[in-house]
Amino acid sequence: MRHQPAFYRRLEQTMDISRKENGLMTVKPRWSDAVMDLTTSDFLSLNRTGQIREGFWSELARQGEFRLSASGSRVQYGNYDYLLETEKQLASFHGAETAWIAHSAFLINVGVLEAIPLPGDALIYDELSHASTMQGIKLSVAARKIPFKHNSVDSLREVLESLKDSRSAFAEAKQSILICVESIYSMEGDICPLEEFVDLSKELFPDGNAQFIVDEAHSSGVLGDRGSGLVRLRTPAESLRRD
Repeated sequence: MRHQPAFYRRLEQTMDISRKENGLMTVKPRWSDAVMDLTTSDFLSLNRTGQIREGFWSELARQGEFRLSASGSRVQYGNYDYLLETEKQLASFHGAETAWIAHSAFLINVGVLEAIPLPGDALIYDELSHASTMQGIKLSVAARKIPFKHNSVDSLREVLESLKDSRSAFAEAKQSILICVESIYSMEGDICPLEEFVDLSKELFPDGNAQFIVDEAHSSGVLGDRGSGLVRLRTPAESLRRD
């Protein structure tokens, strides 16, 4: 790299530091299915289920001369009836008002947290929130970004009471508070005490300016009626919006 442009030398130097600290992530060949995979996100082995594969091919065959891509952004030409109908089915399954299909769970967390909070609002988040949540929080225009101790009702109460006491706009419901949690935390394997959190938010902010963003990535298919998630299992549908 000695004779390369300075730009590439600086990148390589930074990568060398990451290599020494075992922090450089590289792409590796996929191992055999005979090996037990403890890194997968396919917890329910849906990726290998023959029944789902057969259902996929059957659904595809019913579509006739389907297009191979969306051909553009959904706010331009890329929206179409089949996608809208699929979102209606997803919303019904989860007991939600509506649904939105995104490219990935990571991107939807980033997009929601960047777009929804308004200037002056507060984002409160569990200290063990996923990296996608943390990235979205960084991009948000929210004025306050405050963590609370993992799954702790007492810690959440302390943060919310502090916000309410420190700024009248929160107490008077002129600004909003969004509380970010996960139904099941992927690294810890524990479940969010959602009912207690919701009760607390209603107690402190009865006008409803404290709302939740619940990441259901690891509870779909595991909790709730037919695997519809923790929100539907634990709370009335009108209490929350889900991610």
